Amino acid sequence: MFNHYGEGDRILTNEPCLNCTCHNSMLMCYLRVCPFTKPIGQDCTIEKKPDQCCPVISCPEEDVRIHTDQKKLLVPVSLVTPSAPSSTTQATTSLAPIEDSTDLALLERGCEMNGKYFSDGAQVDGDPSKPCELCYCIRNRTACVMQECILHVEGCEPIFQPGVCC
Repeated sequence: MFNHYGEGDRILTNEPCLNCTCHNSMLMCYLRVCPFTKPIGQDCTIEKKPDQCCPVISCPEEDVRIHTDQKKLLVPVSLVTPSAPSSTTQATTSLAPIEDSTDLALLERGCEMNGKYFSDGAQVDGDPSKPCELCYCIRNRTACVMQECILHVEGCEPIFQPGVCC
């Protein structure tokens, strides 16, 4: 019934997103967080296998509309403002002038927040007061999910630190 694990041994759990090892005679676990967002885009499909941590989301490619005005290109840029207390953000779209075609390639898929550019799929800066909320740039908008930290190991009691989710 009980297993003995040596230093550095991997401990298998029934949760594929959990990576646990024996370290200094203690159970050390790291939770992999998937960049999953709700709602996903129209015509997107989700595939997740039982032994797989993160689902695979497939979405069809979309054309980016480009407006021209006196040799300047204008592309839609999402301006993101967090909305409390839900786990989503509100985005408004404005047009930003782009002088160079290399800049255009950077903004076709991505988000700009507080003067920083985040590529499509990248984790973006979140609200420090919400350590369990993870936000990602998905298709020129941010989407946030609440991280779940549920692991039941018999005989173990979790110790939570302030400002840290898990």
